[in-house]
Amino acid sequence: MSLPGIGPELSDRIVEARDFASVDDVSRVKGIGPKTIEDLRPLVEARGG
Repeated sequence: MSLPGIGPELSDRIVEARDFASVDDVSRVKGIGPKTIEDLRPLVEARGG
């Protein structure tokens, strides 16, 4: 799966930072800011916690 604005390096950081209780929790990953969160919100969901 490919997500807008998420390249291989950022993808690796996201995987390393799992689990996320909410999509907003992804913002703790270096390189993910508010704009990216809003772009991703309709495309992803968080089930961890």
